[in-house]
Amino acid sequence: MILSMNLADFTESTWATCFSDGGEALLGVSAQELGDMKVNDEDGFNRVFEAAMFKPQILKMRVKTDTYNDETRLKTVCVAVSPVNWKEYNKKLVEDIHKLAAL
Repeated sequence: MILSMNLADFTESTWATCFSDGGEALLGVSAQELGDMKVNDEDGFNRVFEAAMFKPQILKMRVKTDTYNDETRLKTVCVAVSPVNWKEYNKKLVEDIHKLAAL
């Protein structure tokens, strides 16, 4: 599976490519199941993508520049996907607030 996706936060958005394992982790179904849905259950296929939209995830990305015909572009590839651990994330935010308050 090669999944092309538009990732966005409050600052901007970017296009990225996600390969087999990462795509399956984001969508929650295997490539085989997704292919079967595309053929047999178009509504189920669409529901898989709708369920994945606007879902907070932690993505590890690899970004590099490519030059083709004297045009330089960023190539963004998703290397790993994991769900957000809200307890750890909140702990980090509190630590950051304490560091900023000490300034």
